[in-house]
Amino acid sequence: MEHATPDSGAAVPRLASWLGSVPANAGIGRRQVLRAGIGSLVALGVSRAFAADPAPDAALVAAARKEGTLTVYTPSEIDMMVNWCASFTQTYGVQVKAVRGPGYPMFDRWLNEERVGRHFADVIQTSDPTLFDSPAAKGFLATYKPSADPAIYPQMKRSGTWYGLHVGYMGIGYNTHRLVGDDEAFIHTHGWDTLADPRWRGRCATTAAASGGSTYAYDFMFMVGLKDRYGDAFLRKWAANKPDIYISKPPLFDRLAAGQYAIADEATAADLESLYLKGAPVRWVFPDPTPAILTSQGISAHAPHPNAARLFSEWSLSVPGQTAWLKYESSGPTRPDVVDPRKANKRDWFAEPWYTDPKTLYLDYLTEPAFADPAKPLIAAWNKIFGYGDAS
Repeated sequence: MEHATPDSGAAVPRLASWLGSVPANAGIGRRQVLRAGIGSLVALGVSRAFAADPAPDAALVAAARKEGTLTVYTPSEIDMMVNWCASFTQTYGVQVKAVRGPGYPMFDRWLNEERVGRHFADVIQTSDPTLFDSPAAKGFLATYKPSADPAIYPQMKRSGTWYGLHVGYMGIGYNTHRLVGDDEAFIHTHGWDTLADPRWRGRCATTAAASGGSTYAYDFMFMVGLKDRYGDAFLRKWAANKPDIYISKPPLFDRLAAGQYAIADEATAADLESLYLKGAPVRWVFPDPTPAILTSQGISAHAPHPNAARLFSEWSLSVPGQTAWLKYESSGPTRPDVVDPRKANKRDWFAEPWYTDPKTLYLDYLTEPAFADPAKPLIAAWNKIFGYGDAS
């Protein structure tokens, strides 16, 4: 069964017509993060402590308050975004309108609006920061260096253009009420090969490769990065289980929590932790290696509220801003002086015997030329394997 949005088939071709390839020196260096556990992200190249973030310039705050609002385009879960942005509003009195959509269609929407001179978005977020390079070269992104710039891991920013906000992790989510026999033990002991087992046929779900940057990165790991271990043969076994296919993750995981499915892949902290805290019978596991997502943001060069956008950048990259995000999602911060208080105090899922952190992270895709290909050719290959869309 397919669960798609009307725009899902058009986004990637339009992106391909606008985006160029990523410079060879861009982004995160190969292997620098792959073997870095969550507790050792500090090893990415920032070894010194940082002084407290300076207060934003008073003139900037005053100008942002005069504008009164800003709009953020985001692929992140909407309830989480609303709660996080409320902390910014409480601090500065500036309202935030968060517009959520699947990653690639959302980014494509912003590009098309910029192309025709319809400027709605102030801040753009994406889980595929390689998308920012071509718009930056075309003058679509503002140049702005927030005061937190020195504190952000150097591999998680393009100074003055885009900055990583947080690192998410993708694994396998499951509903304990839909499991039978040794299903849960099987999930925790068989890694990614779990998905290839026929026991899940007819009671599983996944997300289309065209959904956005996080999904494309996830599929890239199997189809390119680790193709000798997995490759198309592995995906064909997963596809043989006939997973329902969604173009957007939130409705998929809502239905997992409701008991429509036993398991779903590409499960992130943002997808399942809020459902867990509401009492849903969901759990998750991070097989090794764990694909990681670098959610990043930039400021539109034609932002209708440029001062509010810059103030939001200052806040979101600060210790208070990143710490506020950790109230709603357990993810890796992009600066070494931010600590998840729930993990430190072993609260919520960190206290559960079934929960374990990822062992190693897969982020190599960010500097793979094949990943930066604006045509995103793996989408067609994935569609063919899963019989999705127009593929036969």
